[in-house]
Amino acid sequence: MTFPDHHAFTPKDIQQIMNKAAGKKIITTKKDYMRLQNLIPNNQLFYLPIEMCFIEREQDFQQIITP
Repeated sequence: MTFPDHHAFTPKDIQQIMNKAAGKKIITTKKDYMRLQNLIPNNQLFYLPIEMCFIEREQDFQQIITP
C-alpha cells in the first residue's frame, strides 16, 4: 500500500492496513513508523533504516556542504 507524503492516517486507513497485512509484518519508513507506532501493534510494525553511502566523490560533496 502507498500513501502520499505527510499523509494523515485515518482510522479507516489503519483498518485497511491491518486487513491487507492479515497478521503479517508491516514495514514502513521510520517517519511513518513514528506516526503509526501507537495505532498498530508493536509486534507487527517495523521500519528499515535508510543510510547513505558514497561510492565516489564523497570529499567533493563534503567540501560543498561544509562551510
